[in-house]
Amino acid sequence: MRADDQGNINPLVWRMLQFDGRSVSHLRRDLAAQLGVGEANVLSITLCVRAGSNGRLTPLVIDLPSNEQAMDIVVLTTDSPAAEALVHPNVGAP
Repeated sequence: MRADDQGNINPLVWRMLQFDGRSVSHLRRDLAAQLGVGEANVLSITLCVRAGSNGRLTPLVIDLPSNEQAMDIVVLTTDSPAAEALVHPNVGAP
């Protein structure tokens, strides 16, 4: 799902993408291609996961889990107000 610059999404416009692999970099590349973002601008999008329909967006900064569970991925423009307001997880926490 692509969000606007304020982080708003239209829940009626979800798209499905089959992705095989765990690499966040490869996922970002594939989603950028699907959205028409040029390969040179792949870092202009920020990927987030959302837990449930009312879940807070969390930046996707580590590789995906090895299971095959569906995930809600929301794409933000990197320099947008919504992306700037994200709270990044502490991936080094115990």
